[in-house]
Amino acid sequence: MYKKKPESEKKVLNPTKYSWQQIESICNVITDTYIDKFVEKEGMLPTKIDIESLVVNQLGCKIVYENLDDALDSLGFSANGVEKCIVTRDGQRVEVVFPKDTIVLDNYLLSYRNYPRKRFILAHEAGHIIKSRIAQTSEARYCHANDVPVKDKKDLISRFSISEAEANNFAASLLMPESLVNILMNRYYGDQVIYKYADDILDPADADNVCAMAKELCVSYTAMYFRLKRLGLIQDGVIETFVEENVLGEGSVE
Repeated sequence: MYKKKPESEKKVLNPTKYSWQQIESICNVITDTYIDKFVEKEGMLPTKIDIESLVVNQLGCKIVYENLDDALDSLGFSANGVEKCIVTRDGQRVEVVFPKDTIVLDNYLLSYRNYPRKRFILAHEAGHIIKSRIAQTSEARYCHANDVPVKDKKDLISRFSISEAEANNFAASLLMPESLVNILMNRYYGDQVIYKYADDILDPADADNVCAMAKELCVSYTAMYFRLKRLGLIQDGVIETFVEENVLGEGSVE
């Protein structure tokens, strides 16, 4: 699927900020490699990306589970081998320096009902590691749970920084590769797109289809919806059409 470009065609990536198109290109190489290996081994396309296998076997990272410190409002941490990660062990707060490229996930994510969330946070932390390797930097990052209020300006900057937005884009591209998304869209819509109305209103049948696609890729409905929008597969429709088809009766006056 993927062919290396000649040296003359290679472009230097900005080490401080990546566009979503650059992130998409990087992740396409990674997921295409994963899919090629899966097909070679299993003789068929994967229905979803096994993000744990990709992180461990392709990126060479280690995944460990700990009780991350509640005060940090964090469910994930990507280690750089230098900075300390605060965890709770036997009721005591402990500072631990994990080996570089270790991804620490909170034990909360081991619950089956949190499986899609665990996949996203794991992919998010993998995004931080991928970027740091390309940019040749070494930063430790927390993935915030966003379940507690922002405490101060430093917390606000950390939670909504460009790096966090980039990591979310990495996660979306890794978990929902364009190739697999296109296969699902073709199955449900052929060569058509989905239309949204006003503030992201979907026809009920389309909402059901987006939900079904999300389940197949093991992501949340919201993640699937915004991924389809980013890929141009959900486009703006005319609200009058939606109302006529879903609200007005057959005998409505023209």
